[in-house]
Amino acid sequence: MLTHSILILLVIIMTTYFTRIWPFMVFNSKNPPNDFVRYLGRALSCSVIGMLVIYCFKDIHILKPPYGINEIIAFLSVILLHRIFKVFVLSITLPTILYMVLVQSHALEKAFFNP
Repeated sequence: MLTHSILILLVIIMTTYFTRIWPFMVFNSKNPPNDFVRYLGRALSCSVIGMLVIYCFKDIHILKPPYGINEIIAFLSVILLHRIFKVFVLSITLPTILYMVLVQSHALEKAFFNP
């Protein structure tokens, strides 16, 4: 059983590694990407972000506590951090941590919505 689990993990690790390294092997300095691939790199980035925003807000119930306030705080922190620092990793990581803390601790619900 342990050997089977280790083999599954190795396959997952190798597959993930290959999918991450593949673009760098295909598009290197000797073989740069064509214009269409560059266009996809620019256009799909915004599309994916838009899709993630919609996915983030799809389960908000504005009629039940905490009324989507956790999501709105995280969303506004993304905008604020990106406006100030313009560092994508920071703009994604810190609001994600903030959102997870708010949701897991139920901090807003305990502070404002419990009688």
